[in-house]
Amino acid sequence: MPNVITNKYGFREIENKPSQNELSEYYAKKYYSDDKQFNNYQKNYSEAEKSFFSNRVKRKVALLEKHFGTDLKSKSILDVGCGEGWILNYFHEEGINVQGLEFSRMAASQVNPHVAELVQEGDVFENIENLASKGDRFDVIILDNVLEHVIDPEYFVNAFKKILNPKGVLIVEVPNDFSVLQKHLMDTGRIDREFWVAYPDHLSYFNFEGLKALFEQNDWSTIEITCDFPIDMNLLNENTNYVMDKTKGKSVHFARIEWENLLDSISIENANELFAVYAKMGLGRNLIGYFTFD
Repeated sequence: MPNVITNKYGFREIENKPSQNELSEYYAKKYYSDDKQFNNYQKNYSEAEKSFFSNRVKRKVALLEKHFGTDLKSKSILDVGCGEGWILNYFHEEGINVQGLEFSRMAASQVNPHVAELVQEGDVFENIENLASKGDRFDVIILDNVLEHVIDPEYFVNAFKKILNPKGVLIVEVPNDFSVLQKHLMDTGRIDREFWVAYPDHLSYFNFEGLKALFEQNDWSTIEITCDFPIDMNLLNENTNYVMDKTKGKSVHFARIEWENLLDSISIENANELFAVYAKMGLGRNLIGYFTFD
């Protein structure tokens, strides 16, 4: 396992990161060299899963509308690392101006083919620079499970100032790693390894304080930091410990979906408040930060 250190912002990162060329070659092989890599996208999702994907966007929308105080149909949205296209699908159906960046549009073509044409494929970093050089600007930029993959998160987040309108919102979702819950699980022997360390895919391992510090020390303002369901709580129970017994993973996944859908059906606004408290306590499997700059 590679050595992991705590950086100046307070989150963990791989000490000896690969070069950009090495990382580019890795992802080229992972995403382009073998059609079998796309088998994960060639499946049908259940209605519960589709609702889960939609509800996660609705929570983002609720906080965006709270910030802008206006109808989002007047805003432009960029989804960086748009993957299967669920966020694109939601905003497209709502008639909102949205486009995506991704290394390949294959995933969106397989799962949400009607929005695949909204995806600009190719090197994401180069495409961001191309948008900036053309003078393109967006009111909302969504960075969903991307920041943990980049070599230099500080440089990357500041690059978005070139394409985000003043008072616009950058939404960043990252795994919550080396968390208080994960430490407790290791200390009590519920798990026997730091399963969240995934090199070379994940180069940075964020926490609430570290994510906040990264942005605020680079002249961003924090609007809110929330999270999602702390699925790692299942590791406290030997009957649902999906790390020690991988056969438990599927049932835990669907239980998590049912729980989040239930919360959202009661109140999206209250779910956001609950997850904001979870985030402050260091819980939640993923952190979702909302940031802006003048």
